[in-house]
Amino acid sequence: MRGWNVPLMEAFYQKIGLHAIWERHQVRYTELTQIYHVPLAKMTFDTEIFLKMPSSTYLGRQFTIYLDAMGAPGQTNARNYASITS
Repeated sequence: MRGWNVPLMEAFYQKIGLHAIWERHQVRYTELTQIYHVPLAKMTFDTEIFLKMPSSTYLGRQFTIYLDAMGAPGQTNARNYASITS
């Protein structure tokens, strides 16, 4: 992991008890995943039909959605990671 200080991150993780925080909130994240799964799957499907470009045809690529429960309501943060070949 270039640029990361792993021992420092491990110490931070332990000091703040990040695992315990995750365990306290994991149920709510699971609930959010269940709430948003169907509408996001429908939106993705409808977009693929409209564009006539199913995402499954992109070999070696995947489409992933991460829920950000602490993000601002209505705010979207998108990233596109692609390998550059010459």
